[in-house]
Amino acid sequence: PRERIERPPFPSPRMFDLNDAHWTLFVRHRAGSLEAAVERARRFNLALSLAVLALLAASIALIVISARRAEELAQRQMTFVAGVSHELRTPLSVVRAAGQNLADGAVVEPEQVKGYGSLVEREGRRLSHIVEQILEFAGVQSGRQIYSPRLVSLEATVEAVLEESRGLLESREFDVEIDFPKNLPKVNVDPGALERAIQNLVDNAVKYGA
Repeated sequence: PRERIERPPFPSPRMFDLNDAHWTLFVRHRAGSLEAAVERARRFNLALSLAVLALLAASIALIVISARRAEELAQRQMTFVAGVSHELRTPLSVVRAAGQNLADGAVVEPEQVKGYGSLVEREGRRLSHIVEQILEFAGVQSGRQIYSPRLVSLEATVEAVLEESRGLLESREFDVEIDFPKNLPKVNVDPGALERAIQNLVDNAVKYGA
């Protein structure tokens, strides 16, 4: 028969006193205590929320600024269109009136016909200058304006502009005085741009001068 092996009895359960323990186990999160982890998470969420709010505020500010700039640009464009329309109306009216008089036979004398022809030619050239100014403005705005500078006489340019504006100056009863220094050198500029600039000065003097 097999030999019976008696096992020692299991120890009876009992409560251990921590004061009698030989070691103590501490469990701690890598981020620190639970309170510290919660506080850190709260600060991170708060910072993230503030960043999102700041981004939204900056976006709203940019939208408002863009809207105001677009409104100002639209207003300037309307002002520009109104000014151009006013500038075009005067020479067109003169050309139409002269053409109507010629068509109706109101002008029969050769000298009068010649004067009307000069008037139509002068106002037509003025219309061409206005159109060139508009095209030049559009080219400057788009960055595609190209100038061709060369040596130009200021005196000859001013006299040419005054000759073209002679009818307008006489109709408004303006007196023009020309005083050029002696031996005035030529300037290296674009002739068309210089002529349009002087023409603008003359037109503004007629329009706003007393």
